[in-house]
Amino acid sequence: MEHVDVSGLPCPMPLLKLKQAMARSPEEAQFELWSTDPGSCRDIPAFCAQQGMTCEELVTEQEELYAFRVCRQG
Repeated sequence: MEHVDVSGLPCPMPLLKLKQAMARSPEEAQFELWSTDPGSCRDIPAFCAQQGMTCEELVTEQEELYAFRVCRQG
């Protein structure tokens, strides 16, 4: 699983950084994305649904940290 930490980056950077990580990974891969951008709660799941990938929002102990597990199947 590749960890993509985009904490502190504003929209649209979290989604762009996820796409970059996906471009350099094998077809079947998992990613854990950490973001402080509230827009990620909308953008990441919508992108995953559009691409046919699964997206699970993870619970974090930090108040303004949003975490997602994204799975891409080959």
